[in-house]
Amino acid sequence: MILLMTCMVFSLLPVGAYAVGGSPFDGGTGANAGNAYLISTEAQLRILAGLVNAGDISYNDKYYRLTSDLSLSSPWTPIGNSGNGFKGHFDGGGHIMSDLTIAGANELGLFGWTDAGSTVENIVLEDVSIIGGTNIGGVVGRAYGTVSGCTVSGTISGDNIYCGGITGASEASITDCHTDCSVSGLGRVGGITGYLFSTSAQRRSILRCSSAGTITGRITGPSDQDVGGIAGFISPWSTVSNCYVTGDVSGKTYVGGIVGQKMGWISNCYATGTISGEYTVGGLVGYAGNSAPANCVSLNASVTVTGGSVGRAVGALGSAAGADMLSFTGMAGGVFTDARGTTTKNGGDLGCLDITAEMNSRFGGNAAIAVNPWSNCDYSSLPGLSGAATRPAHLYATVVYDVNGGGTVAPLSAPVEADGKLSSLPEPVRAGYTFNGWYPVADGSGAIVTVETVFTSNTPVYAAWTPVPARRKRTPSRTITVTETRSSVFESAPAPIRAEANMTNAFSSSVEVKVTDTDESASGFGFGIGNRVYPFDISLYIKGTNMKTEPKDGYAVTISLPVPEDLLDLKEQLSVVHKGGNGRAAALASRLRQISDAWYLVFEAIEFSPYALVVDSGETYDEAAGLPFYTDGDGIHRFIGFATNGKYIALPDVTVQFKENEKIFTDIDFHWAKAAVGFVSEREIFLGTGAGIFSPERSMSRGMFAAVMGRLYERSYEGVESRDPERFSDCSESMYYGKYVSWAFKEGLINGYGDGRFGPEDPITREQIASMLYRFADFLGTLPEDRGTALGYNDTDSISEYARNAVLYCQSAGIMTGRSEGFFVPEETATRAEVAMLLERFINIFWNEAFPDQLTLAVPRS
Repeated sequence: MILLMTCMVFSLLPVGAYAVGGSPFDGGTGANAGNAYLISTEAQLRILAGLVNAGDISYNDKYYRLTSDLSLSSPWTPIGNSGNGFKGHFDGGGHIMSDLTIAGANELGLFGWTDAGSTVENIVLEDVSIIGGTNIGGVVGRAYGTVSGCTVSGTISGDNIYCGGITGASEASITDCHTDCSVSGLGRVGGITGYLFSTSAQRRSILRCSSAGTITGRITGPSDQDVGGIAGFISPWSTVSNCYVTGDVSGKTYVGGIVGQKMGWISNCYATGTISGEYTVGGLVGYAGNSAPANCVSLNASVTVTGGSVGRAVGALGSAAGADMLSFTGMAGGVFTDARGTTTKNGGDLGCLDITAEMNSRFGGNAAIAVNPWSNCDYSSLPGLSGAATRPAHLYATVVYDVNGGGTVAPLSAPVEADGKLSSLPEPVRAGYTFNGWYPVADGSGAIVTVETVFTSNTPVYAAWTPVPARRKRTPSRTITVTETRSSVFESAPAPIRAEANMTNAFSSSVEVKVTDTDESASGFGFGIGNRVYPFDISLYIKGTNMKTEPKDGYAVTISLPVPEDLLDLKEQLSVVHKGGNGRAAALASRLRQISDAWYLVFEAIEFSPYALVVDSGETYDEAAGLPFYTDGDGIHRFIGFATNGKYIALPDVTVQFKENEKIFTDIDFHWAKAAVGFVSEREIFLGTGAGIFSPERSMSRGMFAAVMGRLYERSYEGVESRDPERFSDCSESMYYGKYVSWAFKEGLINGYGDGRFGPEDPITREQIASMLYRFADFLGTLPEDRGTALGYNDTDSISEYARNAVLYCQSAGIMTGRSEGFFVPEETATRAEVAMLLERFINIFWNEAFPDQLTLAVPRS
C-alpha cells in the first residue's frame, strides 16, 4: 500500500517538479549538442511540451535530441504557445514521428510557437493530421526561430489564414525541407509556409526546399488569396531560392507554382504541377510585386484562370523598376525582350544542371525532372515580355569571341565539342591592322588559341592585332573656338570651355561657339523639386556672323564644360540637360573627365540652346547603417521619409546621420500590411495611435493624410508654414494637422467642402487619396509622362469626374489597385494599413520619376 501511494504521489507531481529531483530526460545537462538531453519515448516528448507550455525557465535554451522513432497518434498538445514559446534547440535526428494528430484553434504543429533564437531541425513527420484555425504548420505553427532539414507528409488544414507544410507563418529562415502534404486554408497557404516575413535588418529566406503535395486555398470569400507551392506570401527583403514544386496548386487570387504573392526575391526555382485559380495566376508567381523571378522556369502541365490575368510564369507584375524584366545568369538558344524592345539576355549557358543536382542530392526520386528542367521554357504570355528559352544542345563550355577593337564575327560565341575543343576559329578583319590570332588575355599574352586548345569552362578569347604602317596624312582640324563665355554659371570655372568636332565633314563653313546666360528659367526644365538647376545657352554660329547653325546629320559637337568651383564637391551628381524646341527637357549622356587638373563634364551636342547643369539632390546611403535622420533646432531627431533603396533627399543645411528606428506594435504581427507599416513608422511618416498600438484597421482621416504629405515635404525640401490659418473654420492651428492643411491648400494639394470646412477628422475616401497623391506628385514634378488612357475597373462610372485622372495615375503607376472582383470602390474609406502600403509604393515610385538616369522629363504644371 505504501508503495502504491508513493507512485500515485509522483504521478500527480507537476511537470516542473522534475527540475528538483532530476531531469525527466536521458543524456546530459542539455547545455550543448555534445551534452544534449536525449528523448526516446512519447512520454518524454509530452513532458517537454508541458515544461515549455508551463513556462519552466530551467528548461529554456537547452539542447534536445530525439533518439528513436515515435508514434504520436493520441491527441497532441503542441510544444510552445504564444505566451511561452520554445526557446531551445531540438534535433529530431532524422527519426520518424508518425500519426501526429491535432485538432484545435491556433498555432498548431509539433511545435506551436518557437521564439527567436531557437532551432528546430532534422524532424521527420509521417501521416500527420492537423486541423485548426490560424498559424497551422506541420513542424511549427508560428516560427520565430530557424527550421531546417525537416520532412512532412499527411494532411494540414486551417479554416483561416497562414497554413503551411512546415510552418504556418515564419519570421525565420527555412532550409532543406521537403513536404508531401495536402495543405489547405482560407488564404496565405504554402507547401512550405503560408507567410515569410522579413525586414531590411533581418532578412529571411527559404532555401533548397521542395513540395510534392496538393496546395489549396479555399474559395469562399474576398480575402482568399496568396497560395503557392512553396509559400503563400513573402514580404519585402525575403528570398526563396533553389526550390521546386511538383504538386498541384489552386486557389482564388494570387496563385503561383512557387509563391502566390511575392514582394521579395525568387531565384533558381521551377514548378511542374497544374496551377489554377480565379484571378492573377502564374506558373511561378501569382503576383510579382517588385521584380520578376530570376533563373526560374515554369514547366507546368497547365496554368489556368477563370477570370483576371494569367501567365505561364507570372500572373501579374508590380510597377517597380525592372519588374517587367526576366533575368538569367546566362541563357542560350533564346532571346527575351521587354516592352521597350530591349534584349534582356542572350548568349551563354543557363547553368541549370548544378541547381537540380543540388536539389536531387537531398531529396532524390526526380530523375525525370533532372534530365532537363529548363527545356523549351515559353515566356511569351508574360506581360511585357516575349520569347522562349531552350537548353543549349551541349553540356560543355562556351567560348566567347572578343574582337578587341576589330570588326565583328558571327557567331559571337561557340560551344566546344565533346572533347572540349572548337571545330574552327573565325578570323575577324580590322582596317589598318593584321590579325595575329586568338589569345586568352586581352593584351595578347598567353598561349595562342587553336583548334587543339581544350576548354573546361566558359571562356572569353581575345583577338590580337598588329598595326599596319600607314602613310602620314594631315589630320582634319577638330577644335572649335569658343569665342564668348558670358554665363554666370561658369564664372567660377577653373578652366575654359572646350568644343570639338570633325570640321571637315560636319560643317561647310568655319564655326564658333558662344556660351551665355539664358532667358530660360530653372523651373522650365521640369525636374522634381529639390534638384538644383543652372540654366545657360550654348549657341553655334558661322564664324564672324550672327547666323546660327548646327552640324550636318550624323555629326555632333563634343562640348567639355569645366565644373564650376562651387560645384566641384557635387561633380558626381551633375548631369547635362537640353531643352528642345518642343519644350521638353532631356537628360543627356555625359561623362566626367579630368584635363590638366580641371574636371570637365563632357557630352555630345547636336542641338543648341538652352542647356542646364543639374545637381541631383538624391543622396545614397548604406541601408545596413539604418535610416537617414537629422537633428532639428529643438534637438529632435527627424527621420527622412523620402528614403528608400539606398537613396534619400535631405534639406541642404542639415547633418545627416543613420540609425535603426524600428517601431514595435502589438497589433500588427502577421498583419498583411506589417512590412508597409514598418516602412512608414520607422521613417515616422505617421506613427501609432497609442503605446505599442498602430490600429491598422482604423480609418485614415483627411487631416492625418494632409499631415503625412507635409511631413514628407518638410524633411526633404523646406519647412512647412501656415499660409492661411483662417481658411477653414474647422482646422485649428493648435492641432497636429493645422499648419499642414493650410500649407497643402495653399499649394493646391487639397480642397475643402466648399462651405468653409475641410473636415479634418472625416475618414478619407479612396478617390480623395488618389487625388491628393496625384496633386502631390504634380507638385513635386514627378508625374510620369505615360499615365495610361483608360480606367480598368468595373465601377469606373462611379468614380467622381474630378478624381478620374488621379485614379488613372494611381492605376498606371501601381500605387492603388482595385479591391475584390475588379472594383475600385471610390467612396469607401481607407484604413491606416492601406495608406501605409500606398505611401510605401508612392515613395518607391517617386524615385523612379524624380531622379531618372536618362529619361525624358515632364515639364511641371505652371
